[in-house]
Amino acid sequence: MLLGKTVPPEVLKRMRVNAGYNQTELAEMLGVSKRTIVSREQKECNVSFSEFEKMIMICSSTPEERAANKKFLKTIKDAFSGLVSRVKAN
Repeated sequence: MLLGKTVPPEVLKRMRVNAGYNQTELAEMLGVSKRTIVSREQKECNVSFSEFEKMIMICSSTPEERAANKKFLKTIKDAFSGLVSRVKAN
């Protein structure tokens, strides 16, 4: 499922830099190539919900932040799932 909007490259780069990772490290943790990270940081891209969720979890710097983000993302995911179910029903 896509988030429905493109993600500005500066947001992705800021998340990575603020977490203290270089592009290679983040790529390894996300299971993508460094080229993918470079590309996403240079131009707007569509990111799936699960990819964005994983990036937020990786870039969260403390266990407390990761727990709060996980709860927040579950709320969003549940809302999206409910919306998709209603759209499919119509």
